[in-house]
Amino acid sequence: MHRGVRRLDLARLVLAGERRVNRQALLEFLVHGVRYVFPAVLGPETLGIPTAAGAPALAEKLPGGPVAVWQTADGKTRGSSLLPLYGAAPRAALEDEHLYRALALVDVLRLGELRERRLAQGLLDETLSGVSE
Repeated sequence: MHRGVRRLDLARLVLAGERRVNRQALLEFLVHGVRYVFPAVLGPETLGIPTAAGAPALAEKLPGGPVAVWQTADGKTRGSSLLPLYGAAPRAALEDEHLYRALALVDVLRLGELRERRLAQGLLDETLSGVSE
């Protein structure tokens, strides 16, 4: 854990000495780097939880296109399976609507074309700004 926090500090993803996320640096990393560090791996069609543009909070703002889902036994939506950033992310997202929205927006950054990524960047900026200290 200590080494992980130290790496975050070296990358300036946390504010020095404050133990708080540097939101601007995080947004910059997500917008410009997440698709390279965590490339989108689409798999076969399956039942799951909708993500990216298909997530409930984003479907109206990012219409069209095929639906990507995080495969899960609890899922009710059919779409192309997408490996989540972390295995437990879908379960955690179901328990926290704010987290679900943020993770779905990150998936737009991983999967989307330029227009969708730009829209996701603005929405993610709003989402991260709404996180309490």
